Amino acid sequence: LKVPLSVTENQDATDFTKCLQTLEEKVRDQPLQRIYVFCTFGGRFDQAMSIIHTLYLHPELNILLISDQD
Repeated sequence: LKVPLSVTENQDATDFTKCLQTLEEKVRDQPLQRIYVFCTFGGRFDQAMSIIHTLYLHPELNILLISDQD
């Protein structure tokens, strides 16, 4: 199974934000119904806040976070 590598030059965004931006670009003509994100906060408050911040950047998407704790 080959997975394409996507290189982005933007260092001002998190990997999660870049992933959502790339996903939106690739399916531009098809509205996304729901996105499931399997993630972990790793017990770190800064990582949790970063993920929540990304959710606020994309209010048009129905994103469900599934972590190792919840």
